[in-house]
Amino acid sequence: MTPYPYHTLLEPEDNSSYSFLQDISLLQAYYPKAARRIQQEVEEECDKLEYEGSYLFHQTPDRVSIEQTVSEIYRRLSSIDSEEQALTANQFSVPDFHPDKTPDWLKNLITVMFLNEMAHRRYRYHDRKRQNYLY
Repeated sequence: MTPYPYHTLLEPEDNSSYSFLQDISLLQAYYPKAARRIQQEVEEECDKLEYEGSYLFHQTPDRVSIEQTVSEIYRRLSSIDSEEQALTANQFSVPDFHPDKTPDWLKNLITVMFLNEMAHRRYRYHDRKRQNYLY
């Protein structure tokens, strides 16, 4: 007898059906709408930075460059047309305690999502380098 509800379990040994990057994509599909919008901007920015010699792939990435990139993403997300519903603190139940009403929580979230995407791309980059070295 199968317990209810039955869930298919991941089989990490079966590399043909399970991929870390596919799993990340699947889980990102469950992000809330606002987080998916941020992830889209983060991925677009990382696409621009994914070239040989980019700071994304330096052994110790430059903190200033990361902060500049995050600020650029923040600026773009903050200036979206009201028709597209700009990501503001008013859309969420998160209180904004800053006297100038800047939603720093948004910049913090962008930073975390950018660093996470950067880590995935670094992993993929170094994995490709290892594979090319072996063959």
